[in-house]
Amino acid sequence: IRADAHDRSVTLAFADVVDKLDIALMGRVEAQGDDFGGFVDVVYMSISDRVSRPVADFRGEFDMTLMDLAFVWSPTEGRYSGPEVYGGMRYMGPDFELQVQLPQQPPIQTGLDASYTDFLLGGRYVAPINDDWRLVFSGDLSAGDSDGTWSLAGYGIYRNGPHRFYGGYRHLEADFEA
Repeated sequence: IRADAHDRSVTLAFADVVDKLDIALMGRVEAQGDDFGGFVDVVYMSISDRVSRPVADFRGEFDMTLMDLAFVWSPTEGRYSGPEVYGGMRYMGPDFELQVQLPQQPPIQTGLDASYTDFLLGGRYVAPINDDWRLVFSGDLSAGDSDGTWSLAGYGIYRNGPHRFYGGYRHLEADFEA
């Protein structure tokens, strides 16, 4: 994870994020007819850490809510197969708080609590393996309140009756004006 603000940047390794992770929730609901459909994709995570040094104690918290709401158009025959285009909105709500406690001083607090709503446009390719399994590759862009986002994903879908179970990887980058 990399965060840039005011000509400064912070980079965290994935292992560090997992070590500091308080909670992460992910959910997706999708419905599709023959030609049109839609989905809601929600991610929430909370990371925190506390560090004590001889000069000060530091406490940081980062919460992030990410939601994609989109309509899907499938130009080919068959549900959940072939190329598809989607568009809608992306909501991002980063909340960051940093507290510094110096000896014999009141605590110093700073942070960011903002929300960004962007227009979202993307595409995906759904490759059927058999009746129960699909591979999906997707990419999208969004812009609006943020300075822009993009994401790439690859995941597998297992179908069990009317239910689908997803597993895979998604990379998302977002630029915010601080």
